[in-house]
Formats: sequence, structure tokens, C-alpha cells
Amino acid sequence: MKTGIAFALVSLLSIFAVFALVRVTDDDAFQKTAHDYIEQYLRANPEDATELGDHRFDGQLTDYSPAARAKELATQKFFRNELNAMETEGFHQRVRTLSISAS
Repeated sequence: MKTGIAFALVSLLSIFAVFALVRVTDDDAFQKTAHDYIEQYLRANPEDATELGDHRFDGQLTDYSPAARAKELATQKFFRNELNAMETEGFHQRVRTLSISAS
């Protein structure tokens, strides 16, 4: 009897551990995408970076050429597609709200 209860308890804990790992992985994917988006935004908009206190791009100006604008539009679409492709069901509620509002 004790063996059965112990087995059930171990099985239940294993299931919870798998769900916890999936949630962390989903959240980590979102966090990585958010980090990459912010980094590319600051590189593409160095004045904004400086205004926010990030001085890595001091002395640089935003490129407003047609080619740079087209690249920025493609980048925005890429990140939108990355967010839309994410499965938000496993996200913590805070991350789920941020992801859905970005759609």
C-alpha cells in the first residue's frame, strides 16, 4: 500500500516537474525574443538608446534612408511573426498578456 502511494506521489511530482519545465522554456523563448527586439531597436535608433541611458551607440545617428526603412519594416514583421508563432498557453499570465497585446 505504501509503495503504491509513494509511486503515485513520485508520478504526480514528475508530471508537475515537466509542466514547470515547459512553462520556463516558453517564458524563456519569449524573454529571448523580447531581448533581441530591444537590442535591434536600440542599434537601429541610437538616439533613443542614448536618451534611455544606453551609451553604446553615442555618436551614431538613425539611418532614415529608404533602404534602412525597408529593413526596419522587415525586422518589425519578423518579430511580429515570432510573437504570433509562440504558443502562449504555457506562458505565465504576465507574459501571456504582453504577447497578446503585441499582436
